[in-house]
Amino acid sequence: MADTSSLSDQSATLSNRILIVDDEVEARELFGEILLRSFDFSIDYASNGKECIDKCNKNKYDLVLLDVFMPVMDGFETLQHFKNIVEEKPKFIIISNMGGDLVIKQLMGLGAHAYAAKADTDVDDLVELVENAIYNTKVTNTSILVDIF
Repeated sequence: MADTSSLSDQSATLSNRILIVDDEVEARELFGEILLRSFDFSIDYASNGKECIDKCNKNKYDLVLLDVFMPVMDGFETLQHFKNIVEEKPKFIIISNMGGDLVIKQLMGLGAHAYAAKADTDVDDLVELVENAIYNTKVTNTSILVDIF
């Protein structure tokens, strides 16, 4: 059983905001609905990495769900931007259909907290992945492979 006092201490330092970055409107909406049902956080949306950076410059986010293939600025470029920032920054979970060991290693090397295959991610697993990232319960460097769509 988790130590609830440490979770409440961590909650006090959270901004209670999640940013979902994906060029697919349906994916943004679906992930937003799932997270709104599971967390008492504000959910914001962006359609590419440039919008992500702009929003992160204006707001503090605890977590960013980030797609890889997007127009204007992709997930690799977005992570590269944040990798060089030393101030407090959000954690990043990559949720994409682009995978493979080499790609996942590159994304993790750029600072991603976890990776999930978009087409193979179960709702419960997504919630657990987000919870782990937000509350630091464990770092997940592997993809989760179950069905969401």
